[in-house]
Amino acid sequence: MIQSSSPLILDRFADSVRVHRRRIAALLVFATILGAGLLAAVVPASAATLTRYPWINKLTPTSVLITWQTDTPSTGTVEYSEDLSYSLTATDPASTVDHAVLITGLTEETLYFYRVVSGTEQMTIGEDFFFTPSPTMPFMFVAFGDIGRATTEQVALAAEIENLAPDLGILTGDIIYEAGEAVNFTPQYFDIYKPTIARVPFYTSLGNHDRLTADGQPYLDAFYLPTNSATGTERYYSFDHGNAHFVCLQITVEDTTPDAQMLTWLDQDLAASGKMWKFVFFHVPAYSNSGTHGGDATIAAALEPIFLARGVDVVFQGHNHYYTRTYPLVNGVPVNVASNPVYTNPSGPVWIVTGGGGRGLYPIDPLSSIEAYSASVHHVVAVTIVDNQLGLAALKADDTVFDAMTITKSPPTAITVAGFMASAESEGIRLSWNRTDGRSDGGFYIDRAPSEAGPWTRLTPEMLRGSGGFEFVDRTAEAGVEYVYRLTMVDGNGQESLSTLANASRALYHFAIDRPRPNPTRGAASIPFTLDRAAQARVLIVDVSGRLVRTVSSRSLPAGPHAVNWDGRDESGRSVASGIYFAVVRVGDREMKTRLALLR
Repeated sequence: MIQSSSPLILDRFADSVRVHRRRIAALLVFATILGAGLLAAVVPASAATLTRYPWINKLTPTSVLITWQTDTPSTGTVEYSEDLSYSLTATDPASTVDHAVLITGLTEETLYFYRVVSGTEQMTIGEDFFFTPSPTMPFMFVAFGDIGRATTEQVALAAEIENLAPDLGILTGDIIYEAGEAVNFTPQYFDIYKPTIARVPFYTSLGNHDRLTADGQPYLDAFYLPTNSATGTERYYSFDHGNAHFVCLQITVEDTTPDAQMLTWLDQDLAASGKMWKFVFFHVPAYSNSGTHGGDATIAAALEPIFLARGVDVVFQGHNHYYTRTYPLVNGVPVNVASNPVYTNPSGPVWIVTGGGGRGLYPIDPLSSIEAYSASVHHVVAVTIVDNQLGLAALKADDTVFDAMTITKSPPTAITVAGFMASAESEGIRLSWNRTDGRSDGGFYIDRAPSEAGPWTRLTPEMLRGSGGFEFVDRTAEAGVEYVYRLTMVDGNGQESLSTLANASRALYHFAIDRPRPNPTRGAASIPFTLDRAAQARVLIVDVSGRLVRTVSSRSLPAGPHAVNWDGRDESGRSVASGIYFAVVRVGDREMKTRLALLR
């Protein structure tokens, strides 16, 4: 039974689903044109045969990878357009049976129809299409796993997934039973999801069964997934869709701490994302009903601290052939229980087990304290995202919703910054920082004081606005005096907060190079210069064309006046000819130079 608040949840779910009916509208447009005789309904006879129908991969607002297989090698071309004219083309010139054509330069939130050509032979009639996302558009994704045996239940759920018209899918592993064999990918995956994956991307994760053959090599050969992992492979990866960030992990072994390199990458990847929603999916569950495999404390101990620190919202897992939804968890303890199933800013992630994608079901045990709902049923999980609202529903193949929840996130308002620092220069004190909340509302004021105790003086009467990196030079600072700086950060609602403090003193010296002595010289000269701060300084002699003659000095020096001597020789110790040369002092990307005449 769904709890009493479920009608509200289902109403929200149904409302958000309606935004995806553009796919149905596209089909109707295609059918109308086809019925009017404006497009041939039969693919011309050809020598080549499709062995895998085209499917969509790595869809972004401006690009897509379209792949297919044929029985004989040829080049691959995708013809596409917004209006069924198929006037645009993209080609992979390699002759192969595994065709992969990348299309770039697309427009976000745009519907494109496409058809594929192998060599010169048209392989599809053009009834397929894809819709490019945008960072702000609402979207729906499905999550499911433990699928690939071509069972009656898998086929029925595949039809339900197609009926839902999702924007993408995430799969929680065990794609091919029994052992991830290459020969089974077409009949037990590609053929079954053919109409859906021809229009939207599915992102898969490895299951323990998928790795039984050659450690998952047939899986890696079959799919075209992101390669932004620490190892550059498709075993784990991340991607963005809309205002959400998704992370796929390789977790296929029970009672074993996940790979340390992957965990480091996971933490860094999640920390770098500024998306409102964060989702992670993998195979062996950390939290679950205790039936059959149950949860895994070792995996939970490795993952949960990262998920809590980086604001993961929902975790999707497989392996157990049933459905579980936990309450939000913090260190394994259920929180926000009274709010179930309508959450606002939950304190921890919700953990979902979705392993009922078609394989035989496992029995469940009585619910534990962490479980909001569990059921042994074949199912798919549908998640809709509309701005700061999430609606999740678990559905049977007959479209029955047996569990649901919502999460509402109050839009963040506080401005966050990183790397606020002050550095002394001859022109003044340079302040720099990066805005890390991903927005551009509100802004900053810069305040200065002689000490942390104040009093504080505002240096910027006008608010500094924007996003990304900022710099400001305090040219009113007196040389040799130490100052303390802070940012007053004002969010879009006018609420103020303060940054950490940064302090520096303006240099007593200016970065400069003086006239060499003597000049002109008949053999040797002293080159005086001044550094405004401690730095690695290089003193060079170059000719009038800028070619290096001699590196006179390269070492770390304190701020203040310095001098080095040049003996009139080049790098090889030979005396150079009479002429005009330049003495150059380089500090980082700064440079000063002066002319030097040599007479022999």
